[in-house]
Amino acid sequence: RVLADNGRFYAATNGKDHLRELRQLYQRFMPEIPGATSFFDTSFSLENGRSQLETTFPTVKLLTYPDSLEVTEVQPLLDYILSSSEMRATLSSAALVKIEDYVNQTIRQRGAFHITKSSGLFVAS
Repeated sequence: RVLADNGRFYAATNGKDHLRELRQLYQRFMPEIPGATSFFDTSFSLENGRSQLETTFPTVKLLTYPDSLEVTEVQPLLDYILSSSEMRATLSSAALVKIEDYVNQTIRQRGAFHITKSSGLFVAS
């Protein structure tokens, strides 16, 4: 693709801390599954996107979007986890019950299960 003169390139991506608490759940309750957190990994992220874009564009700006999720019901979170075909194929029912119990306990103690979001938009020209 070619940009028009004075055109802009937009690239949205996530950072290493995006959905950090989900990664921690997977590491804690699914340690026997190699790569359970690999779908979080990306070759273009908030941390390295600027340097990649600067090889082609003289001006690169990053607009971050500060946000988080406060999960107050466990079932929507479980539905989200199970929406991944990889998770459905590898997540044991025992691990799912442990995740459900842990998240429910956290919601009871803190009022919500916090999930960090780390996302942004690179604008290059």
